Amino acid sequence: EKRMVVRWWVCLMAVVLLLCITQGSVLWQGANAATNNSSQMIPNQVEVGTKTTIGGKWLASIGADVCLLVGTVWFLRALLIYKSNHSSTLDDNTHFSPQDLTTPSTTTHTTPAAHNAPFVIPPALHNQEDDVVVDVIVVGAGIAGNGVAVALGKQGRRVLLIERDLSEPDRIVGELLQPGGLCALRSLGLENCVEGIESPIVHGYAVIKGDGEVIMLPYPPTQRNPEVVGRSFHHGRFVQKLREGARSTKNVELREAKVTELLREPSSTSLNTDNTTPATGRVYGVKYETRDKVVKRAFAPLTVVCDGYNSAFRKQVISQKPETESRFYGLILRDCLPLHAHHGNVFLIEPAPVLAYQVDEQNTRVLVDIPESTNLKSYGGVNEFLRKVTVPQLPKSMQEAFLQALSQSRALPSMPNSALHPHPFLNPGLVLVGDSFNMRHPLTGGGMTVALTDAVVLGEELRSTDLTDTTAVNNALTKWYSRRRSLASTVNILSFALYNLFAANAKYPDLGPMREACFAYFQLGGACVSGPMNLLSVMRAQPWILGTHFFSVAAYGMWRLLSPIPWPWKLWRATKVLFYASRMFLPLCFANHVLDPRYPQPLHISTSA
Repeated sequence: EKRMVVRWWVCLMAVVLLLCITQGSVLWQGANAATNNSSQMIPNQVEVGTKTTIGGKWLASIGADVCLLVGTVWFLRALLIYKSNHSSTLDDNTHFSPQDLTTPSTTTHTTPAAHNAPFVIPPALHNQEDDVVVDVIVVGAGIAGNGVAVALGKQGRRVLLIERDLSEPDRIVGELLQPGGLCALRSLGLENCVEGIESPIVHGYAVIKGDGEVIMLPYPPTQRNPEVVGRSFHHGRFVQKLREGARSTKNVELREAKVTELLREPSSTSLNTDNTTPATGRVYGVKYETRDKVVKRAFAPLTVVCDGYNSAFRKQVISQKPETESRFYGLILRDCLPLHAHHGNVFLIEPAPVLAYQVDEQNTRVLVDIPESTNLKSYGGVNEFLRKVTVPQLPKSMQEAFLQALSQSRALPSMPNSALHPHPFLNPGLVLVGDSFNMRHPLTGGGMTVALTDAVVLGEELRSTDLTDTTAVNNALTKWYSRRRSLASTVNILSFALYNLFAANAKYPDLGPMREACFAYFQLGGACVSGPMNLLSVMRAQPWILGTHFFSVAAYGMWRLLSPIPWPWKLWRATKVLFYASRMFLPLCFANHVLDPRYPQPLHISTSA
């Protein structure tokens, strides 16, 4: 093992040395190329590559390489832990990328013998003539539910998709689909769902500071696609198109009904009165109630619960609850385009950022984030808070339309911005997908991409699996947990890291210099823009890339504090920036199992009381 460690160390140090040489030159060339075009700037708009120094370029490069060195040390530690744990058969290098949606993993996993029981419906449950027996039951016809139904239905499996309300949903989030999500749609054969619903193309983001300074952040091109774009739309219209796609898929039946109960084996236990202890026992199907108040039952070897952020069944398998730190309040600005059309506009105002984007060619959605700690009563309510605090900080071109929309809405629609980190579990016959399993802050617009890619990967892992074989299904789900980690954890961490950084003055006052450094980091150009935007677009979502850029921004912020003369009080402030940056970022990594070399270790829920 010592010889193996030495070989790994030498190889990785050679890679780090090579990156030290090449990365600095890439940043230098990218910054110089942008500086040559700086004479064409419009007032108050800063193109990447301007207002920078030679030291800043090289410091960003060195900061990234220091992060790679730290990552190397962690990798070696993880490798030793992995080698010493012979009971774990997980291949931790199994990653998933939207550019590689058709390569199922080949990792094998073992499952306890207690889970080897075949699927046989107990006579005590299956005793009515009108009971339905299918291959898969999907609860919830939202983003994730439709994706799962289509993915499994195209494999020839009989899928019953149950949705409590088939009317067009009215939500204020889930309206911006990143390029990675479009890749997942194409993999599912649902790319036409963004057509015919007035869905504007999104080319990237525009970050606007309070003083009007703007940074344009386009999606970087790839080798396969020179023009990478996303889409924005009305959430309800997109969901209805997905339901049409699911309904038209062979073997998929869509029913309007309310699922009231998961059917477990008769000897299983239910939740305690405090609703904190998960239930036990295999899930055989669901009990549901039609619009005519007729109670029916459906049975299947696998039930996939996709009933959203306010899941009625999540607490039956995991005890963790979503944590809400803020809420989005939404308005539609009629006949008003955002400051930068066909881009996601992020306004860095107090106390938290505001997001604006087109939902069609004439109207703009504005989402105002208000922390839960804000005393809205002292302002006279939400509307008065927006009128007195938010409106004066917005561009003048949007203020009139904003006030008009505010005057027409007595009770603004809102959505909680919740955190629910993934907690893998194996309950025979049951799996959670979408917001019922994992949630993140919607600021970066990555939630739908995670849901759709989860559906794609789940379909790939179950493609050759006998759903009546509990062991085979559990092995497939364990591999699904493993493959989803890279993309999902990157999107999760990025969403909360950016939100905390953009709301630094309110939540993390000591990260104010890092917030300014983030803005200046984008101005360096080159890899300092393409790297973060590859993460935001979910085209190359890997945690180590996120960590590299995050701590490069921290290093750049420290350098800006220390220059031109590193006085002792400056050194103290710079140290606090690194401390609070680590205090914010590393817990997110632990919560999303990024630093766990033995992940996944799903909780095996007992099949008997």
